[in-house]
Amino acid sequence: MASHQDYLAGNRTIFDLWKALLITITKNGWGQNARVKSILVGSIGSTRMGQLEWSPDLFPQLTAKLHPIAQETMAQEPQEAPRFQIFLHGIDGKASTYDITRNTSADEDPDNLRAKMSCGHAIGPESLTAYCRSIVDAGKFQFFCPYVGAAITDRCKMEWHYCDIRKLGLLSDEEERYFETKISQNFLLLAEGVQQCPKCQSYCERRDKDRRATICVICTRRDQKEYMFCWFCLHPMVSYSQCTNAECLGIEPRLAILRNAPLKRIGEVPNVPSRRACPKCGLLVEHDRACKHMKCRCDHEFCFICLKPRLAGLWQCGAFNTACQIAPVQTTIPSL
Repeated sequence: MASHQDYLAGNRTIFDLWKALLITITKNGWGQNARVKSILVGSIGSTRMGQLEWSPDLFPQLTAKLHPIAQETMAQEPQEAPRFQIFLHGIDGKASTYDITRNTSADEDPDNLRAKMSCGHAIGPESLTAYCRSIVDAGKFQFFCPYVGAAITDRCKMEWHYCDIRKLGLLSDEEERYFETKISQNFLLLAEGVQQCPKCQSYCERRDKDRRATICVICTRRDQKEYMFCWFCLHPMVSYSQCTNAECLGIEPRLAILRNAPLKRIGEVPNVPSRRACPKCGLLVEHDRACKHMKCRCDHEFCFICLKPRLAGLWQCGAFNTACQIAPVQTTIPSL
């Protein structure tokens, strides 16, 4: 079966069809609890039509329905810049689609404006805002380019900084407040070892740190049935060890934050991880400015570069402007 790039790349009719699907899904929702249960799939001038029903394997279904239509119409339509769709499957069963393209001269068209991101890929302001909103609504605070190339392994995944998203996404004052509040909340919750239940939005803490299953007491009491979600990806759990998300990597969120932290220069020392976990309490700390000496809210003082503690009022690694050896990225957190 052909990939979605095979029929989306450069075909105007198929692009318009996907655009219609995007509008339908965005406005009406999709899934078991949404108003739209199915949609007729076809294109203008095509003799092929298909009924697309919602199911857990929504994307393969969509591929099967659109591919024969694409084969029929691609020979009749002129080629243009490659355009791709990113399908995100929500925790609540809904699916969302976002249009992302390689940046081309077509971006100069005033009727086809797209924002060029720091990685070089382009995305429409509305799609950028919707995509980033889905990220913060899922409990995350970092944004990565979702571009997928001709090969499934050809992914961009470069981090997009919020300041760029705020500017290029043309955020309103209300949207700015929403994003900045959610980003701060998500960072603090992960730093404290707390996750937000994807079903009722209450805050949950794991009883057993060795299990990925997190039980929401409120949902369990309300539904009279134990409700569990994955600590790592927030998808529902069918057992204490089995997540319903096949792509879940099973990585502790705080460890993932430390592992993916960008490097920065502190004083005269380059390539220092910009995020650390307090060696005493495990709270995540990000270096913003000033020197290497840090004081956590638990009153533990340590060097952000080498992680050595302050003992008897003395810094083991020297003064605030003294270069010291960089401690590796932390792979354990005291509170875990």
